[in-house]
Order: sequence, then C-alpha cells, then structure tokens
Amino acid sequence: MTNPKALSSDDLLNLFKSRGMAVNGTDIEKIKHINYYKLKEFAHPLSKITKSEGTINISYDGITFQDVLRRYYQDKNLRIYLLHAIEKIEVSIKTTLSHVMGLKYGAFGYLNFWLWANRENIQNFK
Repeated sequence: MTNPKALSSDDLLNLFKSRGMAVNGTDIEKIKHINYYKLKEFAHPLSKITKSEGTINISYDGITFQDVLRRYYQDKNLRIYLLHAIEKIEVSIKTTLSHVMGLKYGAFGYLNFWLWANRENIQNFK
C-alpha cells in the first residue's frame, strides 16, 4: 500500500470538482480555512456513493460547493445558539442557587460545606 500524499488547497478543491461538485474560483479561500474533511462530512449526505470491484466511488453530481458551505454554517450557527442557551441556563441556576444559599446561610455560607450538604448522602469513592 502506498502512503497517501498531502494535497494543496487547489488539489483538494479539484478533488471535489473531479467528483462532480460545482465549484467556482472564490471557493479556494473557503477551503483554505475550513478543513477539507469537515466539508466532506457535510457533503456526505448529499453524495451518491457506489462500490464497484472493491473501489468506492463518490459522486457529488448536482451539488454545489455553496450547498455544502450552507450546511456547514447552519450547523455552526446551531452549535453557537445552543451554547448560548446553555450558558443562560447555567448562569440562571448559579444565580438562584447562590441567592437561596446566601439568604439561608449568609454571604459566605457556601464555604461551610457541612452547613448545606447532606452528609448522609455523601459517597466515599475509594
């Protein structure tokens, strides 16, 4: 088996093109900053994969590079929005917890673990 050879950004874009993906000249800038394999991951559900004589053939006929980029950015935005929502929930829980503990145990009551922790439910991990 031969060692795989590293491909330049131009070669990677041409690989998409040779498999039937519609690309234009400005797409080279995107593939320089977004990993080829990450883009290939988003192109996979849109591709047609066939196997003949032990060789796997990938076809991107009817797919544009812009379609793949759109899917990539939709996923990226979804992750950003979810992390933003999770952060809001985290801050709200911490705020509520500190408010309740502060009212019950004082400003520095959280430092006295034995005041607010249920010692009977504490597990010793050995």
